[in-house]
Amino acid sequence: MENNIDKNIPKRNNKELFAMLLYLATPIIVQNLISNSLVMIDTVMIARLGETAVAAVGVAGRLNFILMLIVFGFYSGAGVFIAQYNGSRQFEKIRTPMSVIVVIGLLLTATFTVIALFFGEGFMRIFSKDEEVIRLGIVYLKYLAISFIPGGLAFSFVIGMRSTKDPKFPMFASIVSMSVNAILNYCLIFGKFGFPQLGVAGAAIATSIAKMVELAMILYTVYLGSRKILRVFPRDFLHIDGDFFKKYLQLSWPIILNEALWGLGTVMYSLAYSKLGTIPFAASQMAQIVNDILLVFSFGLSAAVGTILGNKLGEGKRDEAIADSRVIMKLAVMIGLTTGAVVILILPLVPKIFGVEGESAQLIRDVLIVRAIANCFVTFNWTNVTGILRSGGDTIFGLLIDAIPMWCIGVPVALLGATVFGWNLQLVVVATVLDELAKFVIGLPRALQNKWANVLVEEQ
Repeated sequence: MENNIDKNIPKRNNKELFAMLLYLATPIIVQNLISNSLVMIDTVMIARLGETAVAAVGVAGRLNFILMLIVFGFYSGAGVFIAQYNGSRQFEKIRTPMSVIVVIGLLLTATFTVIALFFGEGFMRIFSKDEEVIRLGIVYLKYLAISFIPGGLAFSFVIGMRSTKDPKFPMFASIVSMSVNAILNYCLIFGKFGFPQLGVAGAAIATSIAKMVELAMILYTVYLGSRKILRVFPRDFLHIDGDFFKKYLQLSWPIILNEALWGLGTVMYSLAYSKLGTIPFAASQMAQIVNDILLVFSFGLSAAVGTILGNKLGEGKRDEAIADSRVIMKLAVMIGLTTGAVVILILPLVPKIFGVEGESAQLIRDVLIVRAIANCFVTFNWTNVTGILRSGGDTIFGLLIDAIPMWCIGVPVALLGATVFGWNLQLVVVATVLDELAKFVIGLPRALQNKWANVLVEEQ
């Protein structure tokens, strides 16, 4: 699909683009592959404690999921400015958006820590009536809450590094952190090597310790290493430029609302699954974990795209950014199709990995078939909204693309299907992916119209 505008766009060197995509996306892919693989390892270990434990951890983990999405919304707005400042070589100005997200990140994570510690039971009861699920979930949240502040603070600097084309160290820190997490999981869940046997509490404690390790590594390289442009100090928090903060809020509020609504919508999908019972809910969680592992290539692409196009726009090379976006859209579709095909190929293996049989095994396979079909649209939509549109500040339209289909199609149909129409898990999952098709239909024309390609920073 092309328009007359495309005739004025210069042909680009795709090898140069692919090389930069590979350089930026590979560390992000590896980092998220390790992270999601660890989640799967966690779930495999917890599955040995029973499907009730899997459901409890899955529900409790939704609170951390909501937190990270909201944090990502705030950080993404700053990331757009950091990328464009870096592209225009205005390095001294990067300190301002970094100061903003560090302060906001601390406030948000502290708030969610209080929610987890004092309102965990209320949160759990939204999703489950099973008293054992609720009890285990409260225990898990109590210890997981310790990870919120260090995790949010580390992520603020990770966003800064990625936006300045420096994704390798976050990958290295993530590898170390996740290794610590995996080892401690085994020791603390099952009581190995002299450690106490703590079950789900052990999994949460391992995560919290791993996040502290990651933060320590990040702070060391920023403040004692060579990444001087990302350093912020308490005095910087008191001198955040008012004009910049207004520009930041103007750009960021649609992203923040977008991530909050998307996260809440995803939680509503989990609520729909939970209404079907503990076994269907646990099966949906296990299937989602496997699919998320394979979607790391899609996430890596979308994250790299935002940095590449943001830097191009900051350099004033608008036509090149548009030309690159055309190639990237085709690549996103190809990656989505490949991901879906791989999901289909591994279907027989997945239940064996989790050690489940019978109804649970069949439900996992059924859910993954639906996910495989949807992955092509998911990959394009992620790349378009979080990569292409946000790189030039087209955040309001990105919000509309994400929120309207989810809340007008996906959420109501899924909830009605689960609570009123008596649908099985497979049909409810189909309802949750219908919005992706609508996002594709709405989002593709917007990307091709080039209205997203805006330069947001002033030239020196």
